[in-house]
Amino acid sequence: GNYDESFTLYNRALSIWEASLKRNHPQIGILNNNLGGLMLHQNRLEEAKVYYMRSLEILQIALEDDSETIATILNNLGMVSYSQGNYPEAKSYFNQCYDAKVRRQGLECKPVRTLRNWIDTEANMNPTRLSRVSSEARFSTPRP
Repeated sequence: GNYDESFTLYNRALSIWEASLKRNHPQIGILNNNLGGLMLHQNRLEEAKVYYMRSLEILQIALEDDSETIATILNNLGMVSYSQGNYPEAKSYFNQCYDAKVRRQGLECKPVRTLRNWIDTEANMNPTRLSRVSSEARFSTPRP
């Protein structure tokens, strides 16, 4: 895709939302998450992390801590940390994601079980395994 154009359009939308909504409106958090995803796809990991952290800060205020959206952003932060080679931090984010998913979906949900199995076997040292597991446990774009 055209990442530069996407970045420009997301930023324009973010400026409009920030001017017209409360500072902690969920839509602003969602746009920050989307910008984080755009940065992650371009391997701009530090920038991705900044956007994901902003998204998390906003949405933890705007939404319940155990919402599906919070779990998604924690997963995204785990993917950034993993990509940066910071495996302990990645594991921490994945554990937080897991806890939120269990509270929301229960232990019997397949993506929850898959994520737990991955964390328990510490497969985060094996990028091939991570790729397969993360595609099985992929979480959708967050929606408040």
